[in-house]
Amino acid sequence: MSPTVFLESLNSFFNLSNAILHQTHLDRKNTSVLGDMVGLSHNSVRNRYRNPKLWRISEIKVLADHYHLPTRSCTHMHNTLPDLVGYLQQLPSQERRKFERLSQVKTINMAKRLNDDWSLLDLEKIQSGFKQWVTK
Repeated sequence: MSPTVFLESLNSFFNLSNAILHQTHLDRKNTSVLGDMVGLSHNSVRNRYRNPKLWRISEIKVLADHYHLPTRSCTHMHNTLPDLVGYLQQLPSQERRKFERLSQVKTINMAKRLNDDWSLLDLEKIQSGFKQWVTK
């Protein structure tokens, strides 16, 4: 896979997440109702309203289901992360370090977190790094 393929996956996922977050603000459900829907506490939902970058891939997928939006990009993003880490690990050291500087994320830390549910902030850093890396 190439950096542009990963960037396209990230862009697709962010298009969906932006549409969902826009819908949550229009809907403005009670935080308890939204929390029950995605399995979060009232305070966690309030924090996510204040800082949308805290939403996680699995939560975006649940909200996409709720709003009858396609979840394909969520599933694809979740499945792409191991390929992404593998791709970065096989790069020559100089190229990998360049990407890590641009994204402010260490590849080794990404590998350790593969089984975690990544936040929009994590993915945004990776997307930013890829955008800069592809254009240079």
